[in-house]
Amino acid sequence: MSKSEFDLDTFLPYRLSLLANTVSKALEPAYATYALTRTQWRVMAVLSSGEATAQYICQKTLMDKTTISRAVKNLVERGIVKRQPAHSDGRMSPLTFTTKGRQIFEQIAPTARTFETTLKQKLTPDQLKTLETIITHLLKL
Repeated sequence: MSKSEFDLDTFLPYRLSLLANTVSKALEPAYATYALTRTQWRVMAVLSSGEATAQYICQKTLMDKTTISRAVKNLVERGIVKRQPAHSDGRMSPLTFTTKGRQIFEQIAPTARTFETTLKQKLTPDQLKTLETIITHLLKL
């Protein structure tokens, strides 16, 4: 293959994207039971650590503001998340779980943790340590 040819199957960004999508898709049944999307689950995962703004959630997940805004709006409408009155800019209003939202999260979290454990068990301890080092390094791009 010449330097000008492009092999998608060996293109690292593509392979990393496939891996991320494969892992996310495998976890999907855990939250799909509650009619949650991948983005809504990620919002909830961030909120599990405490109050956060939509802007912070965007920064933490590296997702665009429109996608997060739609997910938050739906979660608020469903009574899973509540928006604290604080600012005219909704992205700056603190978000927290409602009681219902916390209960849903607590029902999903054990399955998510089990999934993570199963995923980690597919690697040797040395492979896992290497993978974590590589991920940490690549996230600094």
